[in-house]
Amino acid sequence: MRICYLGDANVQVRRVAEYFAARGDEVHVVTARPAPIHGVHVHTFAGPFARGKGAFLLGIPAARRIISRLRPDVVHVFYATSYGLVASMIPGPPVALSPMGSDLLVSADNSRLMSLMVRRAIRRADAIFSVAPHMTTKLISFGAPATRIHTFPRGVDLDRFPYRPRQFSPGRAVVLSNRKMEPVYNIEQLIRAARFVVDRFPDLRFRLYGDGSLRVELESLARSQGHGGQVVFSGAVDHDLVPSTLEQADLYVSCSRSDGTS
Repeated sequence: MRICYLGDANVQVRRVAEYFAARGDEVHVVTARPAPIHGVHVHTFAGPFARGKGAFLLGIPAARRIISRLRPDVVHVFYATSYGLVASMIPGPPVALSPMGSDLLVSADNSRLMSLMVRRAIRRADAIFSVAPHMTTKLISFGAPATRIHTFPRGVDLDRFPYRPRQFSPGRAVVLSNRKMEPVYNIEQLIRAARFVVDRFPDLRFRLYGDGSLRVELESLARSQGHGGQVVFSGAVDHDLVPSTLEQADLYVSCSRSDGTS
């Protein structure tokens, strides 16, 4: 089978693309944000000077030409807004759509334009993959026929993330967050709450993994709260190191304002 993925060449697309490539399928990724993917052909449709939404709007003719040349058996689209808009402009092969969370739960609610993009992507999709029941409810509210929606979580590979019991000491616990430092993930709330926790448990530590546009601001907030070494910013972690990173923690916390699945 010849499969074409339309989305960022990030870990989410990479994992599924590499799976089918290893199975023997011919796999292509058509993207505005390229990166190497093992065993997969990566095609960039956005020019070097295109940024933000412009990368998708200006890149639609190039994306159409690439997919027309590839003649895939199916196009699988990640995100119902940006790449969903591109897919809606491409005639021909059947389309599977995977909304990811904020595209439905935030962007489409806050912008009439984004709402129209989502509805257009839904109309183009022959099948829609939903990661959770609340996402399915939202899809239906945007006009998706329930018969086209397949609801299932993406799950966790227990060979890579095995359960290992550890001795828990509340006073010396490590609390971990690895969400991106962007507004939707609400890391500020965790930092403000940390002040009250460390007042009670001075030896407890917060480890904040991840990076983003708010990192400098959040580091400044932590200093102003007087946390010192109790809130540690450890930077972004490669996906392959996430299992060993999580093993360092006693508690995992996400304060996200919105999620498809965490």
